[in-house]
Amino acid sequence: MSPSDAPTAVPDAPSAWAHWRAIILGFVVLVHGIRVAPLPHKVHAHELKDPVAKEEVARWSERLTSLGYTIGPKELGERVVEVTDGISSTHRGLTAPFRPWFRWTGTGQGWALFANPDTHPSRLRIDGVGPDGKRVLFQSGDPEHAWLLPYLKHRRLRPIFDAAAVRRRPSASYRRLVDWIWTRAQVDHPDLIRIEAVLLATHPALPDSGKTPRRPHVRHTTKVPK
Repeated sequence: MSPSDAPTAVPDAPSAWAHWRAIILGFVVLVHGIRVAPLPHKVHAHELKDPVAKEEVARWSERLTSLGYTIGPKELGERVVEVTDGISSTHRGLTAPFRPWFRWTGTGQGWALFANPDTHPSRLRIDGVGPDGKRVLFQSGDPEHAWLLPYLKHRRLRPIFDAAAVRRRPSASYRRLVDWIWTRAQVDHPDLIRIEAVLLATHPALPDSGKTPRRPHVRHTTKVPK
């Protein structure tokens, strides 16, 4: 028998499980695709009162007007608040049934587009409180206080700090992270009786503004043990 006369192997048909597995994977990809869609976050009216935000709105008003879409800064700001509120509400509604799954798997991180820059970036400081008083263990950007720096600068921890930096009170994940920092402090600094994780809001000044940077103010402080 010549090679050309040999019977051709017929591949097996996909099993029922293979079809179900494809459906499940496709559904998971769809759900997580919606969750991490790069949509603008909800813009609040008070955020547009920031000087930098006002400049951005005025600049975009001029650009749109030059392109033939006449709209004033005030009207544009109101429109931005309205549109981003609608986008945010729709996104929350679509993902609401799956929030328990996101929490259980730790896969709830989104990738929202920044509507305007943060003009008061936060700086993390960790203070240790001992019998002799308080001392700084870690502070962002300070090489003299770099305890746990390899861990705290890791890209998987940065979203936790970023989320806490825009809140008036710390999130649950941020509090758990501070609990872990306390367990490390008990090993590395056994004399401490407490640590305090302080998020400071800075007030940088642009080089050509002629203004003097103000001292940072405290956004919130997390003490462990309380």
